[in-house]
Parts: sequence; C-alpha cells; structure tokens
Amino acid sequence: MKGFKQLQAKQKLTLLITVFIFSIIGVSITGNLAVKQGSARMDQLFTINMKQMQSAYKSKVLLHETVEDVYSLMLTTEDSENQKLKNDLIVKRKELDENFSAYEQLSLTATQINEMNALKDALQQLRTADNHIIDLATQNKKQESYALYQKETVPLFKNVLSALDKIANDSNQAATEMNELSKTEMVKSVWTSIIITLIATLLGVNWYINS
Repeated sequence: MKGFKQLQAKQKLTLLITVFIFSIIGVSITGNLAVKQGSARMDQLFTINMKQMQSAYKSKVLLHETVEDVYSLMLTTEDSENQKLKNDLIVKRKELDENFSAYEQLSLTATQINEMNALKDALQQLRTADNHIIDLATQNKKQESYALYQKETVPLFKNVLSALDKIANDSNQAATEMNELSKTEMVKSVWTSIIITLIATLLGVNWYINS
C-alpha cells in the first residue's frame, strides 16, 4: 500500500483501471463458461433425454397396436382379414424394432443399456407367445388361442410395458437432474461474478482512500 501512495496520480489511475479491466474480464469469462455449460446441458436435455422419452412413448403406442392386431386375429374368421392383420403386425413389429435401434444409437448409460437388453428379452418372449396364438387363431382355434392369450400374452405384455415405463421414467429423472444442475451452475456463476466485482471494487476504494 505504501508503494501505491508513492505512485503518481496518472500511475494510480492506470493501476486502478487495470484492476477493473481484469475484474471485468474475469466476470466475462465466468459468465461465458456458465452460458456454454448451460447450453451444453440444455442440448443434452433436448437431444438425448427428450428423444429417449419420445422413443419410449412411441414404443408403447406401437406395442399396444401389435397386441390389438393379435387380439383381432383371435376374433376374425375371414382369411382376407387374417392376412391383412398379419401384414399390419409385421409392419408394426418392424417399426418397433427400428425405434429400438434408434434409441440404442443415443448416448446411453450402463444402466439404460441393461434396461434395454431386458426390454428386448421381454419383447422376444411376448412375440414368441403371440406367434403361437396367431397360429391357433388362423386355424380358427379361437378358444385355445384366447386361453393362451390370457395365460401368456397378458402377463408378458405387462412385463414389456413395465420395462418401457422404467426407461421413460429414468430418462425423465435424468432430464430433471440435468435441469436442476444447470440452474445450480448458473447460480454459482452469478455469485462468482458478484464476488469478483465486489473484490475489485473494494480494492479500488481501499487504494483510493489510502492514497
């Protein structure tokens, strides 16, 4: 501080201006980093977590449609209608598989990968049961197909839905956590900027008073 008193007025002013410039630079850098971090998290929130939830919802819709086709096959006795429902079922299954593949291309955690593997296993079991039901239904063995539907398809369908719900819920939770983290980082950035500005101001005032 003694050295500061010995400086000429022009030198003191230059030093104070330099301090304020560096404080402004510090605030700018802090703010810029906060914006970049927030932007990155929002990108992840909307490009990954939202896509995961959308994929899970679409899969549930397609899954319901495939089960409806199987159920309709048990009711109809017309060959043309049977074939139409079979073709529709093939299309829906393919679309469901493509949706799963698109989901697996997203950035997944180890837990999500395990959940997806469990889902595919459950879906394969459901399809195996459905194929048996379809064979019986197309042979007009309605009672046998319905009994098998109640015994196997209904519980397996619930298992697949449960797996899909878990994936959707986990994605929703991850999105919520990402949003909260972004808010926390933004608050930290604001406080850091305030502290830097306050320190620079106090130093400047102190030097000025003691000069």
